[in-house]
Amino acid sequence: MNSIKKKLLSLVLAAGMTFSALPVSAYADNEKIQGRQTSLSELYSNLNNDPSAYDEYYGSATLEEVLAELCGDYVPLSSSNGISFPYKSNNGSFCIDETGKARNFYIYYPVTVIEVTEGTELPVEEIQHESAEMGFKPPQLTKVGNTYRLKEVESQDALFCVLNQLADCENVVSVTENIALYEDTANYVSMYGIYIGKAKLSESEMAEFLDKMSALDPQESTSDASLAETRKKGYRYFFSFGENRSREQKDIYEAYKYLADTGLSYETMWYKTLLAMPETPVYFCHRDYTVGQKYDYEKPPVISETERPAVTESEESEQKRENLSDVWSKVKRPTPELDAQYKAMTLDEAFDDFCGSYIDLSSYYEDELYPSNREKIMFKVDDNGRTHIAVVRGIETVVKVREGTELPIEQLFEDIKTDGRNTLTISKNNDTYRIRNAPSKDVMNVLLEKLKKCDNVVSIEEHYVVYEDWANYPCYSELYIDSRLPEGSSLTKEDILENLATLDLKEMTDDTYIEYLFRRENDWAFLIGDDRSRDGKELYNAIKYLADNGISYDLPCGTTELAIESTKVYYCSRPVLINGLSGDANADGELDMSDAVMIMQSLANPNKYGIKAAKGITAQGLKNADANGDGLTTNDALAIQEQLLGLSEKEVLPPDCAEPSERTPEL
Repeated sequence: MNSIKKKLLSLVLAAGMTFSALPVSAYADNEKIQGRQTSLSELYSNLNNDPSAYDEYYGSATLEEVLAELCGDYVPLSSSNGISFPYKSNNGSFCIDETGKARNFYIYYPVTVIEVTEGTELPVEEIQHESAEMGFKPPQLTKVGNTYRLKEVESQDALFCVLNQLADCENVVSVTENIALYEDTANYVSMYGIYIGKAKLSESEMAEFLDKMSALDPQESTSDASLAETRKKGYRYFFSFGENRSREQKDIYEAYKYLADTGLSYETMWYKTLLAMPETPVYFCHRDYTVGQKYDYEKPPVISETERPAVTESEESEQKRENLSDVWSKVKRPTPELDAQYKAMTLDEAFDDFCGSYIDLSSYYEDELYPSNREKIMFKVDDNGRTHIAVVRGIETVVKVREGTELPIEQLFEDIKTDGRNTLTISKNNDTYRIRNAPSKDVMNVLLEKLKKCDNVVSIEEHYVVYEDWANYPCYSELYIDSRLPEGSSLTKEDILENLATLDLKEMTDDTYIEYLFRRENDWAFLIGDDRSRDGKELYNAIKYLADNGISYDLPCGTTELAIESTKVYYCSRPVLINGLSGDANADGELDMSDAVMIMQSLANPNKYGIKAAKGITAQGLKNADANGDGLTTNDALAIQEQLLGLSEKEVLPPDCAEPSERTPEL
């Protein structure tokens, strides 16, 4: 066991002492239903390469028979999941059996098998088209003989949509789901709280809940942070489990049985140890669906009915793909070649490449973007009405100093450390510092302001990795508009709503809708109605109207959660311009003839010395060299030469550039 796992295990076990960890049961030994001792890595590899690898075993028992044999009566620890997920590839779920033991099952769904009458076919294109019309990702259906295999079903509702279409197909003989199930017996589970209710409970309902759940000593959390997280998860209340909870496991089972029997929505929060379980008994079983039966399902919430990503990317795009795990490994180790890639493209150019002409679906994205080494998802709609999911990860802030000098590290980080925000890391190689893992935009802003005051800092640049998530689908249902309209604006609320009529906005108030999650203090909050225009261009025009009038807005989006392993990746940069030394075109902190040479080279041979070239002029150098603000010209190079030769009586500074003497290392 490595040190990280040991640390996690000790933390979780310590938590378990407080919250009374639940023992995980061992497997039952029954002759009727036997698990096949299997390497989990081998299981996943075999099924991913060949979904039919274990076909001979699935027919021995149903999922219900296996669970009944292993678990007996049980109650799930989440009302939304139950004990199984009939659509995703590999998911874990927790339950408590009637003895009070915590059970952690993993269910792997290789494929849904559809058998049809010999010599007949399913209307595959119609099924895919109907699924797309309902707002779901088109499923994949492949045929071998009289059997179709259904894959790429993103949710239970999406599966039911397909099953309802199959119910109208007279040639369908059977629909069976193949399942590989195993139990995690190596790890320990400790529950510490529970989310309850999608809507407000009455006084009597709350009193009954507290009484029935008293064995867990529920303590309601009412802090702003807790309420925000609770709303984010879609619930109304969060209760932590107190120290006076019952230690009788049977009492816990009865409490959860009450929740399940009453139909309350709930989700339990827990800790779990992270011990490896490379091999375990795996139960291959199946679940049959009744041919001809139809199911109730809900369409995704206001899915963007604009152009959807293709099921497969083009061959050209395939050639440009990079594996994301390789990308994250690569950016950990800076190299001159990688720095050249960052320099060759800006953030805006990356967005332009895959979005074209676009509008952000939130005016606050810029405020939330900084090199934190965490992914930020940004939604953009182009002028054709297609919504794009842009994933941005800020890698580092690169600070270059004058050769032979150093940054006053202790002074720079003093305030940040005393605030307890010490996750920042900094490394140096020659005259270049790299700052990573900024804990917040506010902290990074404070640090940047300090860096700008250091007289030996010659340039600051942020590095980012950007890619478009082509595998998932955006959805949105709310719009928030800042009621503090721009100064001097003659617009009224009625004017704005009139121009946004295609979105069918329904205003939310505390009396009519209390579950909205993203409202800021001064926002008007609106639901996007069912009668809104389905033309993506109408969304583009509506959001563009807000942006063009300087109105702050936020259209929060969610997405499906399909994995994306490889895609086209953009390495890009964003300069943080400082008041540099006038004429310092090569941004080395000195004014000499090499600066005039840099200007002339960048003008004469931009491919080799332009702003995108590895050894070319930088954005900071361009700002320094453009002495009169009319763009870089040969006159700027001439002005430098005249100054160096003493032919110029006055040093020409950029209009917004402070005298070098005004910059100070004082922090």
